[in-house]
Amino acid sequence: MKLVFHPILTVSTLLAFAILVSLGLWQLQRLEWKRDLVASVEARLAAAPVPLEEALARAAAGENLDYRPVIVAGVYRHDLEAHVFGTLEGAPGYYVFTPLIARPDNIVFVNRGFVPQGAQPDARSDPDAQVTVVGLFRRAETPAGLQKLFRPKDQPGDNLFFVRDPRKFAGQRGIEAPPI
Repeated sequence: MKLVFHPILTVSTLLAFAILVSLGLWQLQRLEWKRDLVASVEARLAAAPVPLEEALARAAAGENLDYRPVIVAGVYRHDLEAHVFGTLEGAPGYYVFTPLIARPDNIVFVNRGFVPQGAQPDARSDPDAQVTVVGLFRRAETPAGLQKLFRPKDQPGDNLFFVRDPRKFAGQRGIEAPPI
């Protein structure tokens, strides 16, 4: 039996092999990045909460504070809450984002949790009650690429949003809030 050399087949095989090796290396680099990210988040989660004002100042200076515990006191404005479509354990519903008024010039939206589709949110606290919230600092979502092209359009008239962006919620309600 005589072996026949096929240059096109050889080049194609070598090219496919090179692509597979580069994808494997990329996955290993991504794994290392992901491990570093998880370690960073776990360290932040274990840290003591900082006042929201301090966290905002540090974020404005360029520090990454995602998942850093923060503490803020104020009054909820349930009449200005926004609903962001999402899923939890495969069930559709929405996340309730309620503005917390710390001072007239300091409003922050708090993710109060998930409500399954068709269910009513839990009872609201006294509208004038002062509350202290310890939560995690999170930046607004900014869709990119295909997610930006194919996501549904927000429906502010129905109080339904598809991106967690407090600037949009606040703008629809005539107030200002930081993008966290």
